[in-house]
This record gives sequence, C-alpha cells and structure tokens, in this order.
Amino acid sequence: MQTPPRLRVALLIESSNAYARGVLMGIQQYVRQQHRRWSIHLTEQGRGDAPPEWLSKTNFHGVIARVETPLIAERLQALKIPVVDVSAARLWPQIPWVETDDVAIAEMAVAHLLERGFQNFAYCGDSSFNWSNWRKQAFLEAVLAAGGRCEMFDHQGLAPEVAEKSLIEWLRMLPKPVGVMGCYDSTARQVLDACRDLGLSVPDDVAVIGVDNDELLCELADPPLTSIAPNAVRAGAVAAQFLDEQMQGVNLKEDCLRVPPLGVITRQSTDVLALDDRDVALALRFIREHAFEGIHVNDVLKIVPLSRRVLEQRFERRLGRTPHAEILRLKLERARQLMVETDLSLSTIAHRSGFAHDEYFSVAFKRAMGVAPSVWRREQTEPYRR
Repeated sequence: MQTPPRLRVALLIESSNAYARGVLMGIQQYVRQQHRRWSIHLTEQGRGDAPPEWLSKTNFHGVIARVETPLIAERLQALKIPVVDVSAARLWPQIPWVETDDVAIAEMAVAHLLERGFQNFAYCGDSSFNWSNWRKQAFLEAVLAAGGRCEMFDHQGLAPEVAEKSLIEWLRMLPKPVGVMGCYDSTARQVLDACRDLGLSVPDDVAVIGVDNDELLCELADPPLTSIAPNAVRAGAVAAQFLDEQMQGVNLKEDCLRVPPLGVITRQSTDVLALDDRDVALALRFIREHAFEGIHVNDVLKIVPLSRRVLEQRFERRLGRTPHAEILRLKLERARQLMVETDLSLSTIAHRSGFAHDEYFSVAFKRAMGVAPSVWRREQTEPYRR
C-alpha cells in the first residue's frame, strides 16, 4: 500500500506570547493524536507581520493564520487554498474562525472580583482590538447586572508617555477600593506600574486581573498578577481540525467556534477581601485556604462567632451563595483545572480537590456541569464535534 504524500501546512502565528504558543501547541497535539502526515512550515514573525515570501513560492495545501491586517487577508486569498483564521480581527469572515470566548472571559473576571467583595469596577482596554472591545462590553454588562459601578479607560492611539500619564490620572480618580480588569496581561501590568507610581496599595486599594496567564509576565509583575487562562491549546486543536477537514474536501464556509477559558489563576494582585462584614470575610478566607482539605460548614463555624443560620444569611447577602456552595464551587473549580492540566486519574483528582468519595464528586460535578467528569474531560481533548 502506497503511503500518502505529506500535506504542506503553513502556520502564520507568532510565538512571542503565551496565547499564540498555546495555539501552536494545540495544532501540534492534533497532528500527533490524529496521526496526520503534515509537513509544517513555521518561521519567527511578529504579530501582524506581512506573510513571508516563501508562502507564495511553495505549493501549500492549507494555512492556519492570525489574519490581523488587510494585507494578510489579501495575500492569503490569492493562494486559493483552505485557510483557518485564529485572530479576532475577523477581516475575512467567509472562512472558518476559532477565537476565545471573550464574553465568558469578562464574566469570569467580574465574578472573581465580586467574590472578593468589590462594588467598584474598572476596565482598561485598547479599542483597536476587537477582543478588547468585546471584553469591555461584556465586563460592563456583567458589572451592571451585579449592581456595581464601572469606569473605562482606553489607551488606543495614545503615545506611550501620554498613555502612561493618562492612566495614572484615571487611576487616581477611581473610587477605592476598586477591581480593575486589564484587557490582557501586558495592559494589567501597566496598571500595576501606575499603581506603584501613585503609591496605591495592590490589592487593598486596587485589585488587578489580566488575561492570557502568561506565566513569565504574571510572575515578574510586582505583585504577581492574577490572570484568566484561556484554552489556547484547545483553540489550536480545533483550528487544526477545521483545516484538516477542509483539506479533505469538507466545505466549512463560515464555521466558527469561541473557546471558553479554563479559569482564573489567582495570584497576589487580587488576594484580598473587600468586605465590610469581618465575620464573613474571616469565614471566606478560611474556606479559600482549606477548601481542598475536605472541610464542611461546621468547620467554618468553629472560627466565627455566629450561628449557622446567621452566617448563611450574611454570607449569602454579600456573596450571593451559602458557605456550603462556596466550598463546593472551589472544589469543582480545582477539579476542572486538574482534569485539563494533568493526566491524574479522576479518583486522584477528586481527593486532591477535597472530595472524600468519588461517587459524590461525580454526582456534584454532573449537577454543576451537566455531564459526567469523564465526558467533560474527554470533550476538552477530543476533536471538536459539530
């Protein structure tokens, strides 16, 4: 039996940031897991750079690209081969498209800040990017739905020195304490720098959360930056599947998928409780520090001078859920993270997440997520199903 020829695939994706590297990893995982014979061409390039000369001089079978400028779209269209877009710019809407779920990201940021008791919120973005605008709108809507107040800052088009001064003045005028979302990690780091220049305490005066969970950027920040981890690997795997199907003759046209984020990676920049109820704040801190140790509400009651009924009423009034629901939420969040990031067995994950019994973990997970843990985990790694 004759071995089929290798398919030549070009990747026009930069490797200079964590999200793009995650997309590249997802493509590689799909190729390996599906045993595809692809000859992949990738060169170092910056975000939005013009397509390299070799692209038009080689007979490629398909391309996965960040179509971020009209020039990139024009040159790829001229190739007349299957293309999948992994950019939010949406400059070529007639082709398959894979992007992060920016609404889910913004809602997750608001939920994280609400959990810490904030009532004042702010968003720092760059309106030259669609993804920043989508996150800004979803952030505003989530804040207003929760009864909070929200301020906005946009540094699009500003010279660096002007943007820096404007950001400092904006932060100075914000009501404190305030929870701030940076549209991505680099912007969130700029917020941290401005807070330091102003002498504002992070996270007590200003809590800051970014997006992309670029571990190098986040850990080098002062203080270390909390960030939302997108599922870039999943986005890359789905993009590879979309291209694979097109190269096999499937007409996907305008198929698109927004990939939900993995979760919040909490670091020092949001490690605060902005609650005016000291007993609730004490209970919440105890829960967060010991949730994975199999604690129950009775354990919480040992460290606060309240009856169970009073604690539940005050806890729910300020956080919108009971102490028991908060314990369960944290345990399930930890379990989901371990299922995506490790190869541990579900039984081990259940115990590391604070569940005493595998059966209870399975029931609680299915009630919260709608599917069994094994099914949910498989959906994170298997090819996209229409």
